[in-house]
Amino acid sequence: MKFNTGFFDGLFGKKTTLQVPQDDGTTREVPCTEAWLKKMQDDGKISMSENPSDTVIFHVIGPDGSETRHLQVGTDIPAAQYQKLKDPKTGALYGLTVYENGSPKTIVIGKQIWEQAKTQFGEIDRTGEESMKRTMEMFKNL
Repeated sequence: MKFNTGFFDGLFGKKTTLQVPQDDGTTREVPCTEAWLKKMQDDGKISMSENPSDTVIFHVIGPDGSETRHLQVGTDIPAAQYQKLKDPKTGALYGLTVYENGSPKTIVIGKQIWEQAKTQFGEIDRTGEESMKRTMEMFKNL
């Protein structure tokens, strides 16, 4: 599907990005032009909604990768915990998924610790990829 109203709109039209909610609670960013968005709204094919003020973005990282979720303050996370752990610039929360007895468990952590975990997971991935390459080379030489 093209997200513009024509050739010139696609080249020169003012661009914007929509955050489209997915069934799993994450969002997907979809680039489009403002003219296309207005046309879809006028035709009744799309409606815009703002996140309620008590809904916050929750960035999660873990052994299975990273994702973005939405949490409702007061329902999914206590307001006091949100105030303590939110990013002061964006209001977003950060989490880490760990496995306990084979079951995933996600905890809310500070942004600085989340960034450290992200770096460490990246290093683990790079080490694994390098090991896989060495193993493949060993098999080629057999």
